[in-house]
Amino acid sequence: MGVVIDYEDKISYTEVYDILMFLNDEEKNKIPNKLIDFFKNNKLENYITKVNPYIPLELQKVRKETKAIIACIYRKYLADEEEKEEFKKKDLKEIKEERKHNK
Repeated sequence: MGVVIDYEDKISYTEVYDILMFLNDEEKNKIPNKLIDFFKNNKLENYITKVNPYIPLELQKVRKETKAIIACIYRKYLADEEEKEEFKKKDLKEIKEERKHNK
């Protein structure tokens, strides 16, 4: 049985796809075409997002799932090596803190 993508997921995928389409070509080329195609093929064709390329994403009213997906894409594909290293350090620190609290 395949994965079921519900209407709410499709709204998020539509927002993600629109955001990705606002990236410049250099940034877009860092993201695998297969991933971009996934969002394109699973978005709602008749849904108009309110994504505005002139307003920072954190100030826009997009779904929290959309922001989470974009954050993952940024961390994996768009962040430079220095940022990726900072993310790793932060993640390790959070893991250590969580382990300390769970003892």
